[in-house]
Amino acid sequence: GSLEDGVMNSLAKAGVAAPEIAFFAHGTTVVINAITERKGVRTALITTAGFRDTIEIARGDRPDFFNLSYKKPPPFVPRRLRYEVEGRLDYTGKEVQSVDLGAVDVIAAALLAEQPAVEAVAICLLHSYVNPSHEKAVALRLRELCPEMQVVVSCDVTQQWREYERGSTAVLSAYVAPVVRRYLDRLTTRLLEEGMACRP
Repeated sequence: GSLEDGVMNSLAKAGVAAPEIAFFAHGTTVVINAITERKGVRTALITTAGFRDTIEIARGDRPDFFNLSYKKPPPFVPRRLRYEVEGRLDYTGKEVQSVDLGAVDVIAAALLAEQPAVEAVAICLLHSYVNPSHEKAVALRLRELCPEMQVVVSCDVTQQWREYERGSTAVLSAYVAPVVRRYLDRLTTRLLEEGMACRP
């Protein structure tokens, strides 16, 4: 059965009727399962021009340093779904070059044309942990053009100053968010159908 079947079966075995529930919270492995099994959604990444490969280059270290046969797992976003926008902030957050929102229009058209469909987009631009204005502007424009897509902005997920760490965290968040949303929607529907008065 499904994960929501497991929750409903647990409630039944515990003898808890949905109308008796005043507060509902639970932990789940939906996120870790989606990541480890690579069963998240098709995800794209938008970066500052010149930085689209940061997610693949990573830190350049190997878990087993002397294993010359070690192969890094492929990134969660393939290179063809990594896009770049011009625009630059310096390390203090001062704008050096304004962000090119016209490029977002072109990216949005490419994303909408993708088959199979891209369901989520992560945005990670240089120095957004100091000044999120460029990321927020790109996200706003992308949400206008692709309202059905999950858009995750790195500065909202973590204030990490290194691009690889912040970018990979944003990518993973985007990769799993639709999976989690669908699961929670199904579970909420089941609980409400069973008469639960509170909203999980």
